[in-house]
Amino acid sequence: MVTKNKNKQPLVPELRFPKFSGNNNWEERPLGDFLNEHKVKSDGQCEVHSVSVHKGVINQKEHLGRSFAAKDTSNYNLAHPNDVIYTKSPTGDFAFGNVKQSHLEIKVIVSPLYGVFTPITPEAGYIIHCFFESPQRAFKYLDPITQKGAKNTIQITNQGFLSGMVRFPHSPAEQKKIADCLGSLGDLLAAHCRKLDALQDHKKGLLQQLFPAEGETTPALRFPEFKDTGEWKVGSVDDLASILMGNAFKSTDFADCGIQLIRMGNLYQGTLKLERSPAFLPSFFAQTHSSFVLEPADLLMSMTGTVGKKDYGFVVQIPNDSGKLLLNQRVIKITPKRNFIKEFLLQLFQSENFLDSLYASAGGTKQANLSAVKLKLLKISHPKPAEQQKIADCLSDLDATITAESEQIAALKKHKKGLMQQLFPNPDSSKA
Repeated sequence: MVTKNKNKQPLVPELRFPKFSGNNNWEERPLGDFLNEHKVKSDGQCEVHSVSVHKGVINQKEHLGRSFAAKDTSNYNLAHPNDVIYTKSPTGDFAFGNVKQSHLEIKVIVSPLYGVFTPITPEAGYIIHCFFESPQRAFKYLDPITQKGAKNTIQITNQGFLSGMVRFPHSPAEQKKIADCLGSLGDLLAAHCRKLDALQDHKKGLLQQLFPAEGETTPALRFPEFKDTGEWKVGSVDDLASILMGNAFKSTDFADCGIQLIRMGNLYQGTLKLERSPAFLPSFFAQTHSSFVLEPADLLMSMTGTVGKKDYGFVVQIPNDSGKLLLNQRVIKITPKRNFIKEFLLQLFQSENFLDSLYASAGGTKQANLSAVKLKLLKISHPKPAEQQKIADCLSDLDATITAESEQIAALKKHKKGLMQQLFPNPDSSKA
């Protein structure tokens, strides 16, 4: 049970456990009071690990597909269970690198560029881990003690990292209480993340089996009622669907509100993100450019990305609760033709075999550009409508489960973020 701190003292958090509510031992101290650099190097027996913002300390081969370590890893830093690792390299929202505690039960080795520290207690290490999960808190702590060199490199020594001031409970008992509270929530969140990963892997496997492999005309896996119905037909994308390229709307026509324009950036990592850099055109554009008006359930594909990266070619479906939208250039609308089911096309265009042929057709040296003409000519296999519907229903049900799990994870992250804001003192509070 957590109680509100009624005294409103600036050096203690808003929420505290009742046993510690009268104890004001959250004095400001150097981070070095809670961490010690042990400087132990590789013992030659451990595998190389990376430090991910979202996955924490993780085997490099598992995280990146292969090891990027040097042949000689004798200079790599050894990290014990519960050690705290500071990466010292900018990534995503963490301009000065990210800080993670190793929650593994084994010793690992990490880059010699990383700082590795042993916490005074495992609970203190977890509190530090949670403290630096916030990009705002991480920036506020690291910005005054860090310099950026050429090519945006981070310049900070390990002792410099320990020199900044933090407000943590010095009492091991309170450290443990906070760590247990946040840890149980973190364990629940991790369990849901593992479930989501498993569901996504299952979806990927089904896509590979429910659609024919390259050069084949029947899938590896078919529903019983269709096993004796013969091979799938081979046709072009143009046989299955009509393609409409978006209009080159002028930025000078953008408005503060009106009808939203769907741009490349809104098709983000395979999902439709209307909140990403939204742009609007006056409402009357829905009448003057009616052929580019999008409706709920329409299928869209992004046509431009980066050479060597699979950051384009995403096919998404507009949610049923969305209002009318306008189609911008380099985004296409896909409309199924007669005897083809929209939800089947959505799944087909997400399959690995289709995406491989799609990426192979892209042009450009640095910026990858898909051509609507080449897209229409791509060859694909397809079954009769009844089998299309069965495949669509199966994969759509799985998508709904994945979406529900993603929403649960988002809710847990929001709850944890709110809890941490109250379990740590406000860094903007005036000092006593």
